[in-house]
Amino acid sequence: MPQVQAAWERGQVLFQEDLAHAMTNPEEMEYLSMIDFAEDCYAVADARKTYPYDRMLQAWATSGYMLAWWRHVLAEEDASVS
Repeated sequence: MPQVQAAWERGQVLFQEDLAHAMTNPEEMEYLSMIDFAEDCYAVADARKTYPYDRMLQAWATSGYMLAWWRHVLAEEDASVS
């Protein structure tokens, strides 16, 4: 299962890379902050580019990406409430 773990972790790294890029562009940040866009246009696209021939690893990378996305969104919500 090391490949699965690596794909899941890679998905989280891909999110951090996309987030860093989006923070320099308000319009892109707006898209990344919407769950449908985050999953369909960012997570899935990154996973397909990273693992073009392995649907299972694509799914795990997407899962890791979305976990990182949720953590980011929840942290942002916590910060805005405080």
